[in-house]
Amino acid sequence: QFYQVATEIGLHVNDQPLKLPDHVVVTVRARREELENSLDLLNTLTEVRLVRPCAVDLNDLPGMEQHEWIEEALGRMEPPEPNAPAVCLLDTGVNRAHPLLAPLLAESDLLTMLPGTGADREGHGTGMAGLAGYDDLRGLMLSTGPWIQEHRLESVKMIDQGHEHDPTNFGSVTQYSTALAETNRPLRRRTLCMALTQPSYFCKGQPSSWSAAIDSLTAGSEEEGEPKRVMLISAGNVRDYLDYRYPDTNHQQRIENPAQSWNAVTVGACTQRTRILEDDDESTHGRAVAGAGRFSPFSRTSQDWEPHWPIKPDIVMEGGNLGVHEDGHFFERSSLEPVSTSSRFRIDRPLRAFNATSAATASAARLMAILQARYPDLRAETYRGLLVHSARWTEGMLGTVRPHEPGQTREVQRIMRDVGYGTPHIPRLLGSGSQGVTMIIEDEIQAYDPDSNAGQASLGKFNLYDLPWPKELMDAHPDVTLTLRATLSTFIHPNPGSRCWIKNQKYRYASHLLRFDFKSSTQSAKSFERKLKKLTEEEENDEDEDEVAAPSDTKWALGPKLRGKAGSLVQDIWQGSPAELREMGQLAVFPVKGWFATRKFKGDHEFHNCHQRPVKYSLIISLDAEQEIGLYNAVSNLVSVEADA
Repeated sequence: QFYQVATEIGLHVNDQPLKLPDHVVVTVRARREELENSLDLLNTLTEVRLVRPCAVDLNDLPGMEQHEWIEEALGRMEPPEPNAPAVCLLDTGVNRAHPLLAPLLAESDLLTMLPGTGADREGHGTGMAGLAGYDDLRGLMLSTGPWIQEHRLESVKMIDQGHEHDPTNFGSVTQYSTALAETNRPLRRRTLCMALTQPSYFCKGQPSSWSAAIDSLTAGSEEEGEPKRVMLISAGNVRDYLDYRYPDTNHQQRIENPAQSWNAVTVGACTQRTRILEDDDESTHGRAVAGAGRFSPFSRTSQDWEPHWPIKPDIVMEGGNLGVHEDGHFFERSSLEPVSTSSRFRIDRPLRAFNATSAATASAARLMAILQARYPDLRAETYRGLLVHSARWTEGMLGTVRPHEPGQTREVQRIMRDVGYGTPHIPRLLGSGSQGVTMIIEDEIQAYDPDSNAGQASLGKFNLYDLPWPKELMDAHPDVTLTLRATLSTFIHPNPGSRCWIKNQKYRYASHLLRFDFKSSTQSAKSFERKLKKLTEEEENDEDEDEVAAPSDTKWALGPKLRGKAGSLVQDIWQGSPAELREMGQLAVFPVKGWFATRKFKGDHEFHNCHQRPVKYSLIISLDAEQEIGLYNAVSNLVSVEADA
């Protein structure tokens, strides 16, 4: 009867049942609602349990068995198209002969800045490649259905053990490495991915020549047409565990150079891996250091930065966990870390553990490439904004903090300096979802008055948007909780002179800044416009104040002051009732002064009259309900009506 009903409702049942004296155990792949909605099926069952993974981890298998798993996975994989978007790894090179990497990385896309140095001798680039291609390989290996690969890989060998570049030249090396990939495949959409960092003992958030080079590269500052680029950089790792204390040591270990870049997405590490599966004595007498959903013991933070520099990291992704023995010493285990590809696959096993912020950055770059494959016509500002916009704080990150309640602002800032805006939620990254809707506005603004004098430029006007809230739907569901999230993404041109290190409005690092503001539920449209006009008329601003005031509307998680510490990518989250949101139907994007306002260049200089340049940006707004109420259809219908009008 079970098999008959399972076939009728389309369940995937494993054909190898376990027969016991009083039970038959079968594994089934199904959604919860498929089981719950079939009484005929439930009547055949004594229990339903979640399938537990085998205690033997992939990394524990002998090399021959790992190759068999790989061969089986490759038989299910549909390789990417030759012109698919790519993750471009700026690293130690990649051993593309690995059977999992050869389908993703063409030999012609294996490039180097260091001719004659051979393949990936350190193994770091090959480990990055496995995660940038597939994420944690447990996902590919333990799946059973088809695997559609949507993106490719590129590799530029930028560094090699024994052939390090002069540290002061890493900025130019990064730019030339990017140019090498773009010259090789000029029409390909790509995500630049770099997990190479320098210790920064004296850096408290101020720019370096390397981070400024990345800001210039991503903004296209020195190039005709100013082509924008998406780049992800690792936050850097904690390396010494002699006197380690979680999380205090992480708070004292500053994010490394060049991850203070304003335009790059800085990626830290979190972890969901808390079960030690190995059965050696050390493992059985140990436990995982970090709880589920918290930031990884390997990850650095910006807790010790000077407060007027932007908050980093932007997001976090899985970077593995650390074990601690009952006597207090720390150890690493494969079961606590993602699984990736090994460069030594011919003489050793083809799979290896790969951890820390390098692993997190590679996995984040993979998401960006998938996003580019699904939505090929968006701006770089939008791709960058969407990745961060999709991030969510886990319960482990929040602890007892409730961001939308009064008096939580300082705690929210502390969380952000650990994990940024959280970890990307893939369903919301790639679509609106069943209980929400995401709207994207790609626009530009005149940040400075083009008629004002160069060197003494005044701010330009604000852009005002009427938001398509479905008011009838909101009236029909007065008790539902709504979450509004807004993200504003632009690219700044850097001015890294040391004078901008001091908290002084005269010397600024960014060419311009953009901020957003919503009309409050208690504010009229006219008073909102008067407020915006005043903001754009102010010659100076106090966004960089060390003290973070609580937002006037406590339903915002950050509020205007904390938003002002966000650099060139600004986000905030509001939570409240439909009645309150109904009155917040307008949003404005407005400029804040940067160095374009105060610098004057001669007529033959590329930045002559730079204050007259329009600034492109992407504004991303999402609205989510705690339950399904039809938001997507209601909002999309309103947008369609406005478009037709």
